[in-house]
Amino acid sequence: MKKQFLQNIISESDRLNRLIDKILDLEKFETGKQKIYPAKNNLIQTIDKTIEPLQQLIKNKHITLYIENNKNIHAFYDEDRIVQVITNLISNAIKFCPDFEGLITIQIIEKDEYILTSIQDNGKGINPNDFEIIFDKFYQSNNQNIKKPVGSGLGLAICKQIIEHHKGKIWAENAVNGGACFYFTLPKMNIKTKRSMKKILIVDDEPNIIMSLEYTFKKSNFEVFIARDGQEALDILQNETPDAIILDVMMPNVDGYATITEIKKDEKLQHCKIVFLSAKNKESDIEKGLGLGANAYMTKPFSIKKLVDKINELVEE
Repeated sequence: MKKQFLQNIISESDRLNRLIDKILDLEKFETGKQKIYPAKNNLIQTIDKTIEPLQQLIKNKHITLYIENNKNIHAFYDEDRIVQVITNLISNAIKFCPDFEGLITIQIIEKDEYILTSIQDNGKGINPNDFEIIFDKFYQSNNQNIKKPVGSGLGLAICKQIIEHHKGKIWAENAVNGGACFYFTLPKMNIKTKRSMKKILIVDDEPNIIMSLEYTFKKSNFEVFIARDGQEALDILQNETPDAIILDVMMPNVDGYATITEIKKDEKLQHCKIVFLSAKNKESDIEKGLGLGANAYMTKPFSIKKLVDKINELVEE
């Protein structure tokens, strides 16, 4: 009895934490504080990645899930955020499917300028009076297959914000053959124009790091310049004004400290955000780098995701 009581407290605490996270997430979108980072992605692979952790739920309800178009289709989107959207829509479809012979159908259609994705279930459908409010905060459907509605009522509101931040649209309809169908669109081309593409200069003498960072930042829609020592970087900066510079410390010819010193003398480069990326990890090394004017100092080995997030955060300031 005591064990069950404690388990109930833990479960309720987890539920409240998730609710708070969703409220904060939605508030950031609504106030323009939340950023998305679109890149070219394979939508089929993203859908497969999303379905994998839901397979047990699908199996438990004896639901058949069918993807009508499984060819490679690419679109520009923030994959983590679109996984969030698809997870929500499929989870809702699982919830609304009947207890027997449930069916979820996912269809991807390639248009001239956008990709249209639909997720349909064979449940009770949507009350026609709810179409205007289904994406409102705290909306709860009365057509669930259980007596007490489950969920925070924030999932679809967050989905709407995510899709609209991608310059897409999301809506719902009742399918002709029964059930509800949710549609959303994503752009085929990057929502940022070439003119607004951010520039980054990577300065490092390790080929593996250069290759990895070049691939990652190009995929994240940066125009990438490469230098293998400080002097080569300074030569590039004679003609280019990048938005961000990733700078190693220990390099041949001109090291990172000398390089940033020269950069700070150039008035046209004052807006550049500089991140040191170095194996020199003593506190005195970090203090020296920041003291010379770097915006951040990260040590090797490093997380590429954290580095990309830091660069995106700095260039958006």
